[in-house]
Amino acid sequence: MCSRMSAVLRSLANNHLSQIVLSKEDVWTIPDDVQMTHDLIPRDNKKLHWIEESDTRRFFGYNFFDEHPETMTAGFDKYVS
Repeated sequence: MCSRMSAVLRSLANNHLSQIVLSKEDVWTIPDDVQMTHDLIPRDNKKLHWIEESDTRRFFGYNFFDEHPETMTAGFDKYVS
C-alpha cells in the first residue's frame, strides 16, 4: 500500500463517519479498488454506496446528490444532531 493511501486511511479512522459514494459506471471508477479502499477503512460505521442507475458520464454522481440527498444526510444526521 502506498504511503498516500495509508495517510488517507489513518485520517478516515479519526472520523465518526466514513462514506464513499461512487458511480459504478463512471469510466474512471475501478470497482475493485474502491471496494478494497472501503474494506481497509478501520471503522465499523463506514458505508459504501454505489450509484447503480448511472452511466459513463464522469460527473453523473454530482447530480445524484441533488436528487437523493438522503444518501449522505442520513449519516450526517446520526452523528451531528
